[in-house]
Amino acid sequence: MRYFFKSFTRGDYTFVLLCVVCYFALMLQTFPISADDLVLRFHQDTMELITNCSGILESNVWNYFHSNGRFLVHCFIQWFLSFGGYWTFYLFSSLVFGILLLSMLYLSRRDGASLCGDRYYILLALVSFMPLMATLCYGTVAMTVNYMWSASIYTLFLCVYWHIKNDEIHYCWWQNIIIFFFGLICGGWQESFCIGIAGMLCIYHLINIKATRHSLLYLLMGFGIGAAFLIFAPSNFVRASGGETLAFSQFMYNLTQIVKYNIFIIVWILIGVVSVVIDLIREHKIRFIIDNWLYF
Repeated sequence: MRYFFKSFTRGDYTFVLLCVVCYFALMLQTFPISADDLVLRFHQDTMELITNCSGILESNVWNYFHSNGRFLVHCFIQWFLSFGGYWTFYLFSSLVFGILLLSMLYLSRRDGASLCGDRYYILLALVSFMPLMATLCYGTVAMTVNYMWSASIYTLFLCVYWHIKNDEIHYCWWQNIIIFFFGLICGGWQESFCIGIAGMLCIYHLINIKATRHSLLYLLMGFGIGAAFLIFAPSNFVRASGGETLAFSQFMYNLTQIVKYNIFIIVWILIGVVSVVIDLIREHKIRFIIDNWLYF
Protein backbone atom coordinates (compact mmCIF):
# COMPACT_ATOMS: atom_id res chain seq x y z
CA MET A 1 0.00 0.00 0.00
CA ARG A 2 3.02 2.29 -0.26
CA TYR A 3 1.69 3.45 -3.65
CA PHE A 4 -1.47 4.58 -1.89
CA PHE A 5 0.45 7.08 0.25
CA LYS A 6 2.76 8.11 -2.58
CA SER A 7 -0.22 9.26 -4.65
CA PHE A 8 -0.75 12.31 -2.38
CA THR A 9 1.11 15.59 -2.24
CA ARG A 10 2.24 17.49 0.83
CA GLY A 11 -0.67 19.85 0.25
CA ASP A 12 -3.08 16.92 0.37
CA TYR A 13 -1.74 15.76 3.73
CA THR A 14 -1.85 19.31 5.13
CA PHE A 15 -5.45 19.71 3.98
CA VAL A 16 -6.54 16.36 5.45
CA LEU A 17 -4.74 17.10 8.73
CA LEU A 18 -6.59 20.42 9.04
CA CYS A 19 -9.89 18.67 8.31
CA VAL A 20 -9.16 16.02 10.96
CA VAL A 21 -8.34 18.69 13.56
CA CYS A 22 -11.53 20.61 12.73
CA TYR A 23 -13.55 17.41 12.87
CA PHE A 24 -12.16 16.59 16.31
CA ALA A 25 -12.90 20.12 17.52
CA LEU A 26 -16.50 19.86 16.27
CA MET A 27 -16.98 16.57 18.08
CA LEU A 28 -15.88 18.17 21.34
CA GLN A 29 -18.58 20.83 20.97
CA THR A 30 -21.55 18.49 20.44
CA PHE A 31 -23.89 16.86 22.93
CA PRO A 32 -22.78 13.20 22.88
CA ILE A 33 -25.98 11.40 23.94
CA SER A 34 -28.70 9.90 21.74
CA ALA A 35 -31.45 7.32 22.25
CA ASP A 36 -29.41 4.68 20.41
CA ASP A 37 -26.37 5.40 22.56
CA LEU A 38 -28.41 4.94 25.72
CA VAL A 39 -30.07 1.70 24.56
CA LEU A 40 -26.80 0.14 23.36
CA ARG A 41 -25.22 0.50 26.79
CA PHE A 42 -27.36 -2.46 27.79
CA HIS A 43 -27.49 -6.14 26.83
CA GLN A 44 -30.06 -6.33 24.01
CA ASP A 45 -31.72 -9.46 25.46
CA THR A 46 -31.60 -9.13 29.24
CA MET A 47 -31.38 -5.28 29.21
CA GLU A 48 -28.69 -5.43 31.90
CA LEU A 49 -25.90 -2.87 31.88
CA ILE A 50 -22.86 -4.20 29.99
CA THR A 51 -19.84 -4.46 32.28
CA ASN A 52 -17.42 -6.71 30.37
CA CYS A 53 -16.41 -7.74 26.83
CA SER A 54 -18.19 -11.09 27.06
CA GLY A 55 -21.41 -9.15 27.64
CA ILE A 56 -20.82 -7.30 24.36
CA LEU A 57 -20.35 -10.57 22.46
CA GLU A 58 -23.40 -12.22 24.06
CA SER A 59 -25.54 -9.16 23.37
CA ASN A 60 -24.59 -9.04 19.70
CA VAL A 61 -24.98 -12.78 19.14
CA TRP A 62 -28.56 -12.42 20.38
CA ASN A 63 -28.91 -9.25 18.29
CA TYR A 64 -27.73 -11.06 15.15
CA PHE A 65 -30.56 -13.59 15.37
CA HIS A 66 -33.36 -11.36 16.67
CA SER A 67 -32.86 -7.65 16.06
CA ASN A 68 -29.96 -6.45 13.88
CA GLY A 69 -27.34 -8.28 11.82
CA ARG A 70 -24.60 -5.64 12.13
CA PHE A 71 -22.49 -7.71 14.50
CA LEU A 72 -19.15 -5.89 14.07
CA VAL A 73 -20.67 -2.42 14.01
CA HIS A 74 -22.56 -2.93 17.27
CA CYS A 75 -19.55 -4.55 18.95
CA PHE A 76 -17.54 -1.38 18.30
CA ILE A 77 -20.40 0.88 19.37
CA GLN A 78 -20.96 -0.98 22.63
CA TRP A 79 -17.23 -1.12 23.40
CA PHE A 80 -16.90 2.66 23.05
CA LEU A 81 -20.05 3.27 25.11
CA SER A 82 -19.08 0.81 27.86
CA PHE A 83 -15.28 1.03 28.09
CA GLY A 84 -13.57 3.21 25.48
CA GLY A 85 -15.11 6.52 26.44
CA TYR A 86 -15.96 9.53 24.32
CA TRP A 87 -12.46 10.97 24.03
CA THR A 88 -11.19 7.70 22.58
CA PHE A 89 -14.16 7.60 20.24
CA TYR A 90 -13.58 11.19 19.09
CA LEU A 91 -9.91 10.43 18.35
CA PHE A 92 -10.66 7.26 16.38
CA SER A 93 -13.50 8.91 14.46
CA SER A 94 -11.29 11.84 13.47
CA LEU A 95 -8.68 9.43 12.08
CA VAL A 96 -11.39 7.48 10.24
CA PHE A 97 -12.64 10.73 8.69
CA GLY A 98 -9.10 11.45 7.50
CA ILE A 99 -8.92 8.00 5.90
CA LEU A 100 -12.25 8.70 4.17
CA LEU A 101 -10.88 11.91 2.63
CA LEU A 102 -7.65 10.23 1.47
CA SER A 103 -9.52 7.25 0.03
CA MET A 104 -11.87 9.48 -1.96
CA LEU A 105 -8.91 11.46 -3.30
CA TYR A 106 -7.18 8.22 -4.32
CA LEU A 107 -10.25 6.94 -6.18
CA SER A 108 -10.87 10.27 -7.89
CA ARG A 109 -7.29 10.28 -9.21
CA ARG A 110 -7.08 6.66 -10.31
CA ASP A 111 -7.13 7.61 -14.03
CA GLY A 112 -4.75 10.52 -13.57
CA ALA A 113 -7.62 13.00 -13.86
CA SER A 114 -6.86 15.05 -10.76
CA LEU A 115 -7.96 18.68 -10.63
CA CYS A 116 -6.26 21.54 -8.83
CA GLY A 117 -9.20 21.84 -6.41
CA ASP A 118 -10.35 18.22 -6.19
CA ARG A 119 -9.77 17.98 -2.44
CA TYR A 120 -12.14 20.90 -1.88
CA TYR A 121 -14.78 19.38 -4.16
CA ILE A 122 -14.64 16.14 -2.16
CA LEU A 123 -15.06 17.97 1.14
CA LEU A 124 -17.95 19.93 -0.38
CA ALA A 125 -19.61 16.70 -1.50
CA LEU A 126 -19.19 15.11 1.95
CA VAL A 127 -20.80 18.09 3.66
CA SER A 128 -23.58 18.37 1.05
CA PHE A 129 -24.69 14.74 1.21
CA MET A 130 -24.77 14.56 5.00
CA PRO A 131 -27.76 16.76 5.95
CA LEU A 132 -27.86 15.65 9.59
CA MET A 133 -24.23 16.43 10.35
CA ALA A 134 -24.68 16.39 14.13
CA THR A 135 -25.95 12.80 14.11
CA LEU A 136 -24.30 11.25 11.05
CA CYS A 137 -20.82 12.67 11.44
CA TYR A 138 -20.05 13.68 14.98
CA GLY A 139 -21.50 13.51 18.46
CA THR A 140 -23.44 10.25 18.62
CA VAL A 141 -21.49 7.02 18.71
CA ALA A 142 -24.16 4.82 17.07
CA MET A 143 -24.80 7.03 14.03
CA THR A 144 -21.14 7.86 13.44
CA VAL A 145 -19.95 4.23 13.45
CA ASN A 146 -22.98 3.09 11.42
CA TYR A 147 -22.55 5.62 8.63
CA MET A 148 -19.39 7.71 8.61
CA TRP A 149 -17.15 4.79 9.61
CA SER A 150 -18.93 2.58 7.08
CA ALA A 151 -18.41 5.09 4.29
CA SER A 152 -14.70 5.21 5.14
CA ILE A 153 -14.32 1.42 5.32
CA TYR A 154 -16.04 0.76 2.01
CA THR A 155 -14.19 3.57 0.23
CA LEU A 156 -10.92 2.13 1.53
CA PHE A 157 -12.04 -1.32 0.35
CA LEU A 158 -12.51 0.05 -3.17
CA CYS A 159 -9.01 1.55 -2.99
CA VAL A 160 -7.53 -1.83 -2.01
CA TYR A 161 -9.60 -3.56 -4.70
CA TRP A 162 -8.39 -1.16 -7.38
CA HIS A 163 -4.79 -1.41 -6.18
CA ILE A 164 -4.70 -5.22 -6.21
CA LYS A 165 -6.56 -5.42 -9.53
CA ASN A 166 -4.00 -3.21 -11.27
CA ASP A 167 -0.86 -4.13 -9.32
CA GLU A 168 1.73 -6.43 -10.87
CA ILE A 169 3.15 -7.46 -7.48
CA HIS A 170 2.76 -11.13 -6.51
CA TYR A 171 1.51 -11.42 -2.94
CA CYS A 172 2.72 -14.27 -0.74
CA TRP A 173 0.47 -16.62 1.24
CA TRP A 174 0.37 -14.61 4.48
CA GLN A 175 -0.41 -11.39 2.59
CA ASN A 176 -3.28 -13.19 0.85
CA ILE A 177 -4.61 -14.26 4.26
CA ILE A 178 -4.55 -10.62 5.41
CA ILE A 179 -6.31 -9.59 2.18
CA PHE A 180 -8.96 -12.27 2.77
CA PHE A 181 -9.72 -11.15 6.33
CA PHE A 182 -9.76 -7.50 5.27
CA GLY A 183 -12.41 -8.39 2.68
CA LEU A 184 -14.28 -10.46 5.28
CA ILE A 185 -14.46 -7.52 7.72
CA CYS A 186 -15.53 -5.08 5.00
CA GLY A 187 -18.19 -7.42 3.64
CA GLY A 188 -19.64 -8.06 7.09
CA TRP A 189 -19.66 -4.46 8.29
CA GLN A 190 -22.86 -2.71 7.11
CA GLU A 191 -25.45 -4.21 4.76
CA SER A 192 -26.81 -0.96 3.31
CA PHE A 193 -23.33 -0.29 1.88
CA CYS A 194 -22.08 -3.78 1.04
CA ILE A 195 -25.14 -5.09 -0.82
CA GLY A 196 -24.66 -2.70 -3.74
CA ILE A 197 -20.89 -3.19 -3.89
CA ALA A 198 -21.26 -6.98 -3.70
CA GLY A 199 -23.78 -6.98 -6.55
CA MET A 200 -21.60 -4.71 -8.68
CA LEU A 201 -18.48 -6.84 -8.16
CA CYS A 202 -20.37 -10.07 -8.80
CA ILE A 203 -21.74 -8.85 -12.16
CA TYR A 204 -18.40 -7.35 -13.23
CA HIS A 205 -16.32 -10.43 -12.49
CA LEU A 206 -18.85 -12.80 -14.03
CA ILE A 207 -18.50 -10.80 -17.24
CA ASN A 208 -14.73 -10.28 -16.87
CA ILE A 209 -13.72 -13.60 -15.32
CA LYS A 210 -10.15 -13.29 -16.66
CA ALA A 211 -9.65 -10.06 -14.69
CA THR A 212 -9.86 -11.99 -11.40
CA ARG A 213 -6.23 -12.41 -10.37
CA HIS A 214 -5.10 -14.80 -7.65
CA SER A 215 -4.86 -12.26 -4.81
CA LEU A 216 -7.98 -10.44 -5.96
CA LEU A 217 -9.86 -13.72 -5.59
CA TYR A 218 -8.94 -13.81 -1.88
CA LEU A 219 -10.31 -10.28 -1.44
CA LEU A 220 -13.54 -11.10 -3.29
CA MET A 221 -14.04 -14.38 -1.45
CA GLY A 222 -13.63 -12.68 1.91
CA PHE A 223 -15.97 -9.85 0.94
CA GLY A 224 -18.57 -12.27 -0.41
CA ILE A 225 -18.56 -14.46 2.71
CA GLY A 226 -18.79 -11.42 4.98
CA ALA A 227 -21.60 -9.92 2.89
CA ALA A 228 -23.55 -13.19 2.93
CA PHE A 229 -23.12 -13.44 6.71
CA LEU A 230 -24.52 -9.93 7.07
CA ILE A 231 -27.22 -9.78 4.40
CA PHE A 232 -28.73 -13.17 5.26
CA ALA A 233 -28.69 -12.61 9.01
CA PRO A 234 -31.91 -14.03 10.57
CA SER A 235 -32.60 -10.67 12.21
CA ASN A 236 -32.91 -8.98 8.79
CA PHE A 237 -35.83 -11.25 7.92
CA VAL A 238 -37.38 -10.62 11.33
CA ARG A 239 -37.17 -6.86 10.77
CA ALA A 240 -38.51 -7.14 7.21
CA SER A 241 -41.53 -9.18 8.25
CA GLY A 242 -42.53 -6.59 10.81
CA GLY A 243 -42.19 -3.54 8.59
CA GLU A 244 -45.01 -1.59 6.96
CA THR A 245 -45.12 -0.90 3.22
CA LEU A 246 -44.84 2.80 2.39
CA ALA A 247 -47.56 4.01 -0.01
CA PHE A 248 -46.39 5.84 -3.17
CA SER A 249 -48.30 9.02 -2.22
CA GLN A 250 -46.63 9.05 1.19
CA PHE A 251 -43.25 8.47 -0.47
CA MET A 252 -43.77 11.47 -2.79
CA TYR A 253 -44.89 13.62 0.13
CA ASN A 254 -41.78 12.69 2.11
CA LEU A 255 -39.64 13.46 -0.94
CA THR A 256 -41.16 16.93 -1.38
CA GLN A 257 -40.60 17.65 2.31
CA ILE A 258 -36.95 16.67 1.99
CA VAL A 259 -36.54 19.00 -1.01
CA LYS A 260 -38.41 21.80 0.79
CA TYR A 261 -36.28 21.73 3.93
CA ASN A 262 -32.98 21.03 2.17
CA ILE A 263 -33.16 23.50 -0.69
CA PHE A 264 -29.97 25.20 0.50
CA ILE A 265 -28.08 21.91 0.36
CA ILE A 266 -29.47 21.15 -3.13
CA VAL A 267 -28.30 24.56 -4.40
CA TRP A 268 -24.92 23.93 -2.76
CA ILE A 269 -24.64 20.59 -4.58
CA LEU A 270 -25.52 22.21 -7.92
CA ILE A 271 -22.87 24.89 -7.38
CA GLY A 272 -20.33 22.16 -6.65
CA VAL A 273 -21.26 20.17 -9.78
CA VAL A 274 -21.06 23.27 -11.99
CA SER A 275 -17.68 24.16 -10.46
CA VAL A 276 -16.30 20.69 -11.22
CA VAL A 277 -17.54 20.80 -14.83
CA ILE A 278 -16.05 24.28 -15.36
CA ASP A 279 -12.75 23.10 -13.86
CA LEU A 280 -12.69 20.04 -16.16
CA ILE A 281 -13.39 22.18 -19.23
CA ARG A 282 -10.73 24.70 -18.22
CA GLU A 283 -8.12 21.95 -17.83
CA HIS A 284 -9.22 20.22 -21.07
CA LYS A 285 -10.29 17.07 -19.24
CA ILE A 286 -13.91 16.96 -20.37
CA ARG A 287 -13.00 13.66 -22.04
CA PHE A 288 -12.81 12.19 -18.52
CA ILE A 289 -16.57 12.73 -18.11
CA ILE A 290 -17.31 11.19 -21.50
CA ASP A 291 -15.18 8.11 -20.79
CA ASN A 292 -16.65 7.67 -17.29
CA TRP A 293 -20.26 8.73 -17.91
CA LEU A 294 -21.58 5.65 -16.11
CA TYR A 295 -20.01 6.76 -12.80
CA PHE A 296 -21.51 10.23 -13.12
